[in-house]
Amino acid sequence: MANGHVPGPKAPATETPTERLDRLVQTAAAPAAGNLSPIALSLAFADWAWHLG
Repeated sequence: MANGHVPGPKAPATETPTERLDRLVQTAAAPAAGNLSPIALSLAFADWAWHLG
C-alpha cells in the first residue's frame, strides 16, 4: 500500500450447482412462508398448539 496501490474488491466465489439449487429453492419458498423463516413459523405454531392443550 506504500506504493499507492489500493486492492480492489475480491471476485465472488464460484457457486456449486447444489448451492445454486439451494438458493433458488429458498428464494421460491420465501413468499409462501410470508418471508419468515420456517423455524420461526414452526416455533410459533408449536407455541400456539401448546396453549390450546
